[in-house]
Amino acid sequence: MRSRVQIFNHDYLAEIASGDQDAFCKFFHTFKNKIYAFSFSFTHSAEIAEEITQEVFIKVWTNRESGWIGEPDIWS
Repeated sequence: MRSRVQIFNHDYLAEIASGDQDAFCKFFHTFKNKIYAFSFSFTHSAEIAEEITQEVFIKVWTNRESGWIGEPDIWS
């Protein structure tokens, strides 16, 4: 059985790659806290963790058409 994250990735990544802002918002709300917590665990700085989290989502959106976000191995 696939996890919630894996199901989400397969359902929404192609939509994000095609520029679907609603899919990106769902992606953001699903992963923002996880990315922040992961970043904070390494940096021990709320400010830096927030910057990293923001940068991750900026990179996903600005590079959405490059094809890499649709590769399932990246997110598993």
